[in-house]
Amino acid sequence: MKNTKLIFIGGFLGAGKTTAIAALGDMFRREGKTVAVITNDQTEQLVDTALLRKAGFPVGEVTSGCFCCHFHSLEDQLEALLDTARPDVILAEPVGSCTDLLSTVIKPFSAGKATVNLDVAPLSVLVDARRLLSFRDSETGPFQNPEVSYVFFKQLEEAEQIILSKADLLSPAEQEEALAMIEEKAPGRPCLLVSAKEGEGMDRWRKTLLGTADAARPSPAVDYDIYAAGEAALAWLNCAAELTAADPFSPDAFLTSLCGGLYDALSDAGAETAHLKACLSAPGGAFAKVSCTGSGAPLRTDAAAPDPARQGHLTLNLRVNCAPETAKDLVLTHLEKASRALSVSVRTQALDCFAPAYPNPVFRM
Repeated sequence: MKNTKLIFIGGFLGAGKTTAIAALGDMFRREGKTVAVITNDQTEQLVDTALLRKAGFPVGEVTSGCFCCHFHSLEDQLEALLDTARPDVILAEPVGSCTDLLSTVIKPFSAGKATVNLDVAPLSVLVDARRLLSFRDSETGPFQNPEVSYVFFKQLEEAEQIILSKADLLSPAEQEEALAMIEEKAPGRPCLLVSAKEGEGMDRWRKTLLGTADAARPSPAVDYDIYAAGEAALAWLNCAAELTAADPFSPDAFLTSLCGGLYDALSDAGAETAHLKACLSAPGGAFAKVSCTGSGAPLRTDAAAPDPARQGHLTLNLRVNCAPETAKDLVLTHLEKASRALSVSVRTQALDCFAPAYPNPVFRM
């Protein structure tokens, strides 16, 4: 039986984990390897899952909580992928607000606590270079919340290697400044500059993932009360809806109207968006996706569907530092506005909005 490589790619919300995982997966596939992915979230209806399946990856999901708190669900998903896809490589994306992965996930796998025997790669943690630089002038950063900042930097502290993502968006001077900040927060930690979009640094990173996690290294101390408060400071919203129209409408225009208006309204309310993602699938395989990761970043079109459609399935994921009720009201308001603007009927199938519960890991070593 082949020894499947299990690669955890951590990092805060909006760090570019899904984009990086898709790029790494393509690199491994070009080498002739079979690749599968496991996504993770606090609830169901994930844009990331839809995107990765559209890219042709077998995908398992662990929902309703992070890998550490649902370790046995992670085992179940791994076993299912091993049985059906028989992958050489499994890329796993933890919840973006999760930390303490070394103690609660990496070490249990290395100690044989899991029901599956896999070769676990060194823990990589992505950090959005622009978001990191937003902490230059304030210790609480763009979220203006010390507990959220605690989670953000605790992720860097536990990384075996730090991946400074979206490097193509920085000037050389900003790159140097970001590297200096990482050295200050996580002294001596290996750090790579990468751009999944442009391919910069990706092959070098891929080669480091062929190694094995150092499970013997000390785990950082984590204050779970602060950690829990940091997670609970963010509203978590996932929405799924069916769209229909008498006349063909543009999926791209609908997403831009919905998410552009929503992002502007959140900014006007003083709420920092950790990430906003939405995708729309239409008959015939059409797929459109937009995203935004706050800190002044523009709304980005990740996938376009230029042909008009009369129906489609919408999935929207929002993580933002405001009350869940505020997030829900704004999403419903801008769904209605986009519906009117493009003469589209919207039937909401699912809408979950909440603050995450206190983390309670199965193992902590």
